[in-house]
Amino acid sequence: MNNSKTVGYFSILATVLIWGISFISTKASLDYFNPISLAFWRFFLAVIALYIIKKNKYPKVKMDKEDRKIFFAGGISGVFLYFMFENYGMEYLTASTASILIAVIPVLTMVSETIINKEKISVKKIISVTLSVIGVILIVGFDPQRDITDMLIGSALILLASISWVVYTFLSKPLYKKYTTITITYYQTLIGFVFFGLLMPFNNSNIFNLPLGIYIHVIYLGVLSSAAAYLLFIYALETLEATVCNIFINLIPVVTVSAGIIFLNEKITLLQGLGAVIIIFSILLLTYKKKEPPIREF
Repeated sequence: MNNSKTVGYFSILATVLIWGISFISTKASLDYFNPISLAFWRFFLAVIALYIIKKNKYPKVKMDKEDRKIFFAGGISGVFLYFMFENYGMEYLTASTASILIAVIPVLTMVSETIINKEKISVKKIISVTLSVIGVILIVGFDPQRDITDMLIGSALILLASISWVVYTFLSKPLYKKYTTITITYYQTLIGFVFFGLLMPFNNSNIFNLPLGIYIHVIYLGVLSSAAAYLLFIYALETLEATVCNIFINLIPVVTVSAGIIFLNEKITLLQGLGAVIIIFSILLLTYKKKEPPIREF
């Protein structure tokens, strides 16, 4: 194995760890921030970090006037709506449950592509969708430690977050033929940040005298999860096969569940664990030969 591939494997592993643990940081931070203010301060830091990265790597690349509407729509759906729904959903769910439900996004994307492009549904796709639905039912419906109403509300919000990301995927697809991932992420994060800012007068949280660990969580979300991990992920894509990156990315829920048990004392029932395994298997089945791994900001 050459050095670049070795670094590539370390990069994708670090990406999975960072994005997997991001659910833990979000859940911990929601004890001190409301969902809107957490997103605002997270993306305040992310915009600064992404600007520095973009300025150093792609200083001359700017958003063209004719693409502003697509960038705007992508920033609304992929940053503002996605993270608003996800943050509110995580107030009702454990970090583990939220990460597993979010992992169904590739399946939703596939179903949407099939409907929009009027493609024939293959046996593999049918099996994948069926397994995902079974997995979600096992996770949502079998947690005696949580109120069923909270589970349903939280799951509905996470579903809305997933749908927002699917919409973002289709809206932003033309941009990836013209711009780098960092450029797209910077401008759309900036747009999402502005919209969270518009809601801050109604959702502001006290940011002073908080435990040091909470500040670290927010910095982690803004700088590492929403900025640095993208550099690692892009390098991995450049040095490893797309299939390899896909397999690693699909293991994010495993990291979150493990971290949730260790750091947040979260518990997962046997049936929920079975549901998680079924969902991960369904995604691996669906994306095994997919050439372009789904990129999602965590």
